[in-house]
Amino acid sequence: MTPSPSPTLQAHALVHGDRGAAYGPPAQDFARTAALWTAVLGDKLAPGASITAHDVGLLMAALKLSRLAHGYHADSAVDLAGYAECLAMVHNTEAAAPPEPTAEIMASAAARLGQIRRSQLDTLPTDIQRAVLTLLIAQDDEKLDLGKFPASNSQPEPDSPGSGEQHE
Repeated sequence: MTPSPSPTLQAHALVHGDRGAAYGPPAQDFARTAALWTAVLGDKLAPGASITAHDVGLLMAALKLSRLAHGYHADSAVDLAGYAECLAMVHNTEAAAPPEPTAEIMASAAARLGQIRRSQLDTLPTDIQRAVLTLLIAQDDEKLDLGKFPASNSQPEPDSPGSGEQHE
């Protein structure tokens, strides 16, 4: 009897193959799932709380662990490895995303807004680009409340390596 391939190798092939193509990147898929779970669980969550894409990966892995605790099933082991790969992909996507604009960045962007031409936007730092775009969108809204943006107190975390995807 030929031994079956490693669950991690099988999961990698699925995450970066059929399932990745079917469901899209894990950060997007898990974010959609998180929004749905937040809606379903809304009255059970603390006010203002929501399920995140990271939570989805952890909860799906927990489901697979629960099934494996009942008895070993190769497909659950493959799925568990796949969710670990997806969690890494979600983390790396989130780590690569520029930080949300702070009040200071928004104020700086507001000061520059009248001086910036669209062709110059690409030459600005990413956080300022996001802030300028936010301000451009907000121009049609009522007054923009800079107080809703957090004060800048910390440096962004360095980028992390990795990527992957899995679904049941």
